[in-house]
Amino acid sequence: MPKILIALDAGPTSATTLAGARAIMGNVPWTVRLIYSGHDPEGTARAYLDAAAADLKEEGHFVTVVMTAGTSDAAHMLQRASISPRMDIVVLTRQESGEGWIDAEVPVAVARRSQFCPVLIMPAQSTPEATASYQVGHLLVALDGSATAELGIDVSLTLAERLGARVTVMTVAEAGKAPGSQAELPAIATAADAEVYLDGVGQRYADRVQFARVARQTSQPVSAALAQEARRRGAHLIVITSHGAGGVRKSGLGQVAEALARTAPVPVLIARPIPTSQVRFGRGALLKSR
Repeated sequence: MPKILIALDAGPTSATTLAGARAIMGNVPWTVRLIYSGHDPEGTARAYLDAAAADLKEEGHFVTVVMTAGTSDAAHMLQRASISPRMDIVVLTRQESGEGWIDAEVPVAVARRSQFCPVLIMPAQSTPEATASYQVGHLLVALDGSATAELGIDVSLTLAERLGARVTVMTVAEAGKAPGSQAELPAIATAADAEVYLDGVGQRYADRVQFARVARQTSQPVSAALAQEARRRGAHLIVITSHGAGGVRKSGLGQVAEALARTAPVPVLIARPIPTSQVRFGRGALLKSR
């Protein structure tokens, strides 16, 4: 049974976090761990998490509630909580105000440190209606020409097959940027290069799925182009793989992943490039070696 760690602040953003988790879980049972870190002298946070746990149990999930006394390093605490037992995904909401134990920097820090599972970062929703209606019916996968980035396709197909969602893959060529020198980051300097690359991707996955393809050359930041395309196409989730052993790194697609984690107006799923033997997502591997 897949396992999910849901970080709640017991405040207004908790509804958004739970909506994102439910969208990922779909209609199959999960083992759910709800976690809150901080002092709770009046018991209001505990009451909130207990009520959320009761709702999830009625939906068929197996739920535990974890209350901690708080820590100066929330990201480290969440990382440890995701390891034993090993979670298959971590879900939390980006706090715009920076208040509470899940402040504005925690989602990025969790994505950097996550060693075993993807991290779903939900933006704070402006209305309760937007939160309540959130479902994953369309995924936009960010690619840069590398095998590491293509792991995001495997993540997306696992989700899409279970949730009945469609998939769009997108590559952005940055105008005026010199081709990369690293062998693992093939040069995609023009929209034509991107189209050729995406045609090859489509052929490699033709036996599993037919997905839409977007190749664009732009002078704006890649993260902005991805977010803009996600909004234009009505994508419910951007999937991106972080580069480097250290998680979201300040280079290549890692820089894009960090920018999306901080600013994207739609939810972002950041996957980790780790060996297949270390990754699970329910019955099948979430990430596959290519």
